[in-house]
Amino acid sequence: MGLLASDTGRTLGAILSDIKKGDVAPCYLIYGDEEYLVKDAFDKIISLVLPGGSSDLNRFYFDEENEDVDSICESILTPPLIPGEKVVVVKNSSLFHSKAIMPDHTEKIDKELEDSQFEDMGQSKEGPRALVDVLTSGIPEGNCLILTANYSVDKRKKLFKAISDIGVVLGFSRVKGEKSQRKLLTDIAEELLAASGKKLSAEAFWALERKTGFNLREFRGALEKLITYTGDRSLIEEKDVEDVIGKTKEDSIFDLTTALAEKNIEKSLLTLKDLLDQGVHYLMILTMVTREVRLLLHAKIFLRSERLALFYPEMDYNRFQGTVYPEIKEWVNQSGKEKGGLASQHPYVIYNALKNSRRFSYGELLKHFETLVDVDLALKTTGKNPKLALERFFVDVCL
Repeated sequence: MGLLASDTGRTLGAILSDIKKGDVAPCYLIYGDEEYLVKDAFDKIISLVLPGGSSDLNRFYFDEENEDVDSICESILTPPLIPGEKVVVVKNSSLFHSKAIMPDHTEKIDKELEDSQFEDMGQSKEGPRALVDVLTSGIPEGNCLILTANYSVDKRKKLFKAISDIGVVLGFSRVKGEKSQRKLLTDIAEELLAASGKKLSAEAFWALERKTGFNLREFRGALEKLITYTGDRSLIEEKDVEDVIGKTKEDSIFDLTTALAEKNIEKSLLTLKDLLDQGVHYLMILTMVTREVRLLLHAKIFLRSERLALFYPEMDYNRFQGTVYPEIKEWVNQSGKEKGGLASQHPYVIYNALKNSRRFSYGELLKHFETLVDVDLALKTTGKNPKLALERFFVDVCL
């Protein structure tokens, strides 16, 4: 987690390392639409800049409710109350907004009113002039300004350029792609587990990821609960996840795709009904079912290639991780293919796909995939009943 790179190229770990060495920048801007990462970076930076009991007396807060530029400037220029670093914090700042990221209702404000507001606040469309002047003139030694913004900032503004020149800018965009998302979840898990002296089994990680999805806050919160729940035990297992987190919509979708892979017609139809009754959109269900069939098809292609000679359906997961999974990674690294395919999935997903694909022939899977493409087109362009279309597909697959 500490090594996560930001949009600006610098890593949070490198910045924290500088602060530990006493190299505190006069100003930090932490922004981005991945709110969890913004908050995590802010918490870590301020805990190092203001360690110990001095933090409350030498920390001054502003937020979107009281973001007055003159008051911020005055606070920056005022010496600390007690010896040591003084930090002025501006959380969820709106000083970097541009028309491109303002809410729709804000854009409808009359232009003349907008101009008068900028004048009253001592701001121009290039940014708050007074704050830019303070930054470019030099913040008093020992004082530090930290701003956060939970959105993508306008980098053309003079304020952004001033902070970039004299301080540190960290930007965290929402992470895209399953591989990158899983890497981030793994980083968060490793950081928490290292601090608690615990380990998380691969099955437990997969179950936890399935329940929380790529919601960093939920993932971390759930893992913290598991660390507390397991007490003196060093290993967190899949059963612990099931006991602590409970059943979610993601679990029901997983049950559906598992029933499909096992050709269990009764479980497939009952789980499908349960998901639709919960209000899960039929297109989301169709997407997940298509993904499962695609993974099974990729697994069948892997096995047909005869590159995985060591794999057999009764193989346990630990043996798979030690013998077969390294072969898959090496094959992908050499070929440069499979980006976004089966090989980019969690090892447990690959393991299950390889095991389950034995129930299908290559021709069957290809036919099922083509059928799903037709179902998707029909549901989007005709008045076909989604429930009946999905039920018919499951019947065809399982029987």
